[in-house]
Amino acid sequence: MDQIQREKIAAKLKKIKALAERGVGGEKETAMRMYEDLKARYELEDEEIMLDAVTLHWFGYATELEEELLTQTMGTGPYMYAGDGDGTSYTFVRNPNYWGEQPDVDEFTVKVIADPDAAILALRNGEVDLLAGTSRLSFAGYTELSSADGIGTVLDDSISNSRFIGFNTQEAPFNDAAVRQAVAYAIDKETISDSVFSGLETASEQLLDTSLPYCDVEATTYSYNADKAKELLESAGWVDSDGDGIREKDGAKLSVTLDYITNQGTMDDAALVIAQELGEVGFEVTPRGSDNMTWFTQVSTDFDFSLHTTYGGYYDPFLTMTNMNPEMMSDPILWQVALTMENGTDTIKELDSTADLDRVQEIYSEVLTFAADQAVLVPFTSAHQYAAFNSDKIDSFSFGSDQLFIEIANVKAK
Repeated sequence: MDQIQREKIAAKLKKIKALAERGVGGEKETAMRMYEDLKARYELEDEEIMLDAVTLHWFGYATELEEELLTQTMGTGPYMYAGDGDGTSYTFVRNPNYWGEQPDVDEFTVKVIADPDAAILALRNGEVDLLAGTSRLSFAGYTELSSADGIGTVLDDSISNSRFIGFNTQEAPFNDAAVRQAVAYAIDKETISDSVFSGLETASEQLLDTSLPYCDVEATTYSYNADKAKELLESAGWVDSDGDGIREKDGAKLSVTLDYITNQGTMDDAALVIAQELGEVGFEVTPRGSDNMTWFTQVSTDFDFSLHTTYGGYYDPFLTMTNMNPEMMSDPILWQVALTMENGTDTIKELDSTADLDRVQEIYSEVLTFAADQAVLVPFTSAHQYAAFNSDKIDSFSFGSDQLFIEIANVKAK
């Protein structure tokens, strides 16, 4: 690393610091010193435990070598970019200097196919050999391909994320825990799993899977019980006095809007099923789907409740947990935990700085137990990644350490 590159990295980090001061990204770098050829040291104003956003994401762009990245690979993985991308396809070849075991596949091409149906047809026609990940292959598409000749399929056992319902706990009617708990009991998670996700997502009682670090906690669960939901609503003063099937309280109908992001495939169907189930216990629910930006604007300003998902590395719940802090300015649905919980913001912020692992466990237990007991976030299914492949060319495929990335090195060729 020469002096010019070091200066570029330092300049990039100053930009990151400026973003942090505006509440973007959450980093707190105050100084950066470059020394020796390939080393860098951060000096932080406060103790900061998680620097992944810097070391993995921001730092990857720190050298500002955008032009070079169009034709070269910067990394230590098993493949190198061939530099032939034209916007529709990109070819990668084996990295002869790879430090690990050489993969089976010598060369592969990534094709950009925006239409999911066209991607399935391309696999059937032999134009592509692998479709992997729920963002690239619909539930219906996977089910269809599972019985197709010449096609192999794989469903990963690991949970990649959880789908849940989040509430605006600051406004009626969901500022009442009893009403939120009624929603939790009224949702038939097994029906959603089977009818919406073709059984490819499993019914879930946990926001974060108990196999994740610090997430094996004792918390309230809500098995489907429509009668219990009705009892809770009655006790909270919501009754159907005019017999129209919609409950009222103090002259106001129990009419709410359910927001969700439309580009998440089957969320339209999930929203309709949830609206129907809640209607059976006395809610009037209007589903409202929108694109990412419109959805974010809506839930940042005025909303009743919304469908949402956890995120981050499936093996690390830290990102979902820390985004419950409103000061992060990144997720208005997760914020509701801190806003509802006494001293919630300060408690969650502590995850950024404490090196005491016992304290980390205490915080996770406190926050996750509160979110479940008070039904601030109500999970309904857990997602699994899956893939379909040309079984004439590929013997097997498996997902790697992070299911959000497709590791071609895990393709075992015939």
